[in-house]
Amino acid sequence: MTDKKLILILYLFFVIGKLFAQEYWSLEQCIQYALENNIEIKQQRINTDITQLEYHQSKYEAYPSLNAGIDYNFILGKSYIPENDQWENLNNRDASLGLSSSVYLFKGLTNYNKVNQSRFDLMNSQAGIEIIENEISILIATAYLDILYNKELLEIAKRQLELTKLQVERMEKRVEVGDGEKRELYSLIAQQALDTLKVTEVLKNIELSNLRLMQLLDMDTAENFSIRHPDLDNLVLGVPNTDSVYLIALEQFPTIKKASYQAKSAEYSLAIAKGERLPSLSLNFDYLYYNRTILNPMNQTLINPAMYYLINGGENHFLNARINLSVPIFNHNQITTKIGQAQLMCLSSELMLDKSKQKLYKDIKQLCLEITLASEKYTSAMEAVTATIEALDYAQEMFNNGMISIVEFNEEKNKHYKAQSDLLQAKYEYIIKLKILDFYSGNPITLE
Repeated sequence: MTDKKLILILYLFFVIGKLFAQEYWSLEQCIQYALENNIEIKQQRINTDITQLEYHQSKYEAYPSLNAGIDYNFILGKSYIPENDQWENLNNRDASLGLSSSVYLFKGLTNYNKVNQSRFDLMNSQAGIEIIENEISILIATAYLDILYNKELLEIAKRQLELTKLQVERMEKRVEVGDGEKRELYSLIAQQALDTLKVTEVLKNIELSNLRLMQLLDMDTAENFSIRHPDLDNLVLGVPNTDSVYLIALEQFPTIKKASYQAKSAEYSLAIAKGERLPSLSLNFDYLYYNRTILNPMNQTLINPAMYYLINGGENHFLNARINLSVPIFNHNQITTKIGQAQLMCLSSELMLDKSKQKLYKDIKQLCLEITLASEKYTSAMEAVTATIEALDYAQEMFNNGMISIVEFNEEKNKHYKAQSDLLQAKYEYIIKLKILDFYSGNPITLE
């Protein structure tokens, strides 16, 4: 086997391996990848985890507290002995073990309201994740469809270039036999250069579209990455109903849910502030075990056994239970100020909810209108393409028979190219707006 054959075989294996390694991503895969790896979503999820911990902590606030403590003291020096009515140089050792517990029996329903407020704060944070996911999904779908649009536009530009090349070849043969003018040949060559430029521009646009998608996916490299090209030719044109879409979005769209949860949280914040006006009732328990030893530093003998028995062997522990009632009377008007602030926050959150609903309806209304216009534009563009095809065929026949100039033929060809481009643009404009409308309706974005 010669070296050239060996190199050729290795090259073929390399090319085949690259083809098999090529991975074609669907729109659903791109969106799923972004939702799992996007840094902004990860940050919001961490914030949600923190809010969830705060929610669980608010539940534990209603439970009794329990604390234990151990204390040991060793004192060298003089101590007062009541039996002798004098100070003596003694060693004192004290040890104690204590337990304490407290619980609020009533605190203006503060714990109950804080638990509910934390619950709606958690739901608000979860809705924030959905909002970011929706925004990223729409951005990825737009970038994905932009790639598909440019790839189809590239096919149209290539067909135009091939047609022009064919015309150049024919004209060169006609000029060689003296049946054509060089002026027309030069015009065709110039048109070929323009068509080549169009292909180059579209190729650059494809690279930019791929780069935008890579950036949205936070991928470091685009090696072995390509997107699938689903069949998008069978479009079902229709006029959506704004009110029906709005009613569905009103129940499940994350921006509305977030504003609603914020309003609920503000209501419980107001309830917490009002609860501070009410009396609070708490129950406290304390248990203490005490041990004290007094020794003579000279012979380590016990001083006053009777006193030692009284402290260490007798009543050396006690249990204390207390009920505390606190009634707020005047606290520098702080409670009234807190209530006023909470009432204003409730009013503000309600206005934000109304504003979110109004914006949602306006966005859906505008989107439905744009879909209707895109549908009409697509229909008109199809009619224009059909008409330009007939005009181009007729112009081709006229040009071949020498009845029109190359300039007139190129005009018809450019009209056909523009009509195809307009149709392609209307097609993808309709698709992306329709997919966004499906998103408002609670349907995932998909092209399959």
